[in-house]
Amino acid sequence: MKLLTKLTIRVKNGFLPHLINEIYKRNCSAKNITLLDTEDGLDNFLLDIVYSNIDKYNSLLNKITKYEDNFQIISSQNMLEKEILGGMLKISGKMPVDNLIDYEMNVLGASELTLNMMRGGQDPSKYSGISKNVGLFCGIPAGSNPEQDHFKLYTLLERDSIIINKFTGLNAFPILVKLNQFDDFIKIIQGVESTFAAIRIFNLEDIDDISLYERIYDEMNIPILAQYSDEIPLNLLIAVSHLLTKNNIEKKNCTVGIIGINIGSLRTVRLLIKLGFQRILGSDNNIKRMHSFEREGGLATTQENILNNSDLIIIFKDQLDVNNLTKVGSGQMLISLIDKELDINIIRERGIRDFLQSGWMDSSALFSSILKGLVDSKLKYLDDDKLIKLSNTIVASKAGEEILPDVFSELHQNIPKFVHDL
Repeated sequence: MKLLTKLTIRVKNGFLPHLINEIYKRNCSAKNITLLDTEDGLDNFLLDIVYSNIDKYNSLLNKITKYEDNFQIISSQNMLEKEILGGMLKISGKMPVDNLIDYEMNVLGASELTLNMMRGGQDPSKYSGISKNVGLFCGIPAGSNPEQDHFKLYTLLERDSIIINKFTGLNAFPILVKLNQFDDFIKIIQGVESTFAAIRIFNLEDIDDISLYERIYDEMNIPILAQYSDEIPLNLLIAVSHLLTKNNIEKKNCTVGIIGINIGSLRTVRLLIKLGFQRILGSDNNIKRMHSFEREGGLATTQENILNNSDLIIIFKDQLDVNNLTKVGSGQMLISLIDKELDINIIRERGIRDFLQSGWMDSSALFSSILKGLVDSKLKYLDDDKLIKLSNTIVASKAGEEILPDVFSELHQNIPKFVHDL
């Protein structure tokens, strides 16, 4: 993620280096610096600040406003603020309608011609948008706060809709579903599946039993891709393969520890066991989820035991006791999936062999091309063996030292074929 903000600021003569230092201390950068004018011992500057962490940019503003004699902020405007008003999506028809003739020909005429083609035995999928429609479904607890949950999740669905359309040509539609229980979700998507060529399930992680997801796979008639059950485990398999190869470690000699149990970690433990890892340890604050973890073949234990005895530690949920972080030993590998950044100084002091901090996994990296592969092949879902095979194929095909290919990588052109060949 990158953001660009134009910062207009008055700086006391000679204090520009101090400002630049504060900017770079927070992992921000000054792309352009323009001197606007000088007045009464103050230089007026316009700076283009590029950053990837909004909190760190805000901490920069808070810091410099404490020194009013040296720095006076005139304005701070992100270049996207006007663009995002009203959302990121604009859904419209592709037929031009600028006058009455366009309406009669391009709308009424086109629809009648389409129906006539179908009546004449033409393949309806060629003339209906259904074959290119993808439903992005997100389940929301019925009693959730709309301001905190609905709009936040819908924004993320809009983001993924843009990615799907850009890189696959499919039409993606965000859909929020209020749930009293999981069965509601299954019935709702079954009721509308005839509208879509495929469905992607987003953010439905807080479930105790992976068999509930398997019910969706079994009961749907169109391809299904799930963020937590499919995409995150796939990304992790690729990352784990990268770390083991880099550090020359064999799976049979590697103990994996998982902190925080959700649908993603339940699917991951099953996959790691199939791949031949020595042991998979897991901990969670919820006892019921610990039982689910053991049903998938893992060993439920304490967080302290995981930190003391694992070669590779994967943090799925924000449950890591900061005091326990000092128990991480030299030579261990650590992968974090949580948004909160861990204290990098402690990590370095403990001699961690490899550390993938929050943000290493771009959730947009693979899912759109995988979804395209499912639609093209009409494969309903990725079972364990197919998910493992797909991860191995991607690892063997990717070039360079990157863990996951970025969204513009040429590899994405091949992933639909990889899925088709599973």
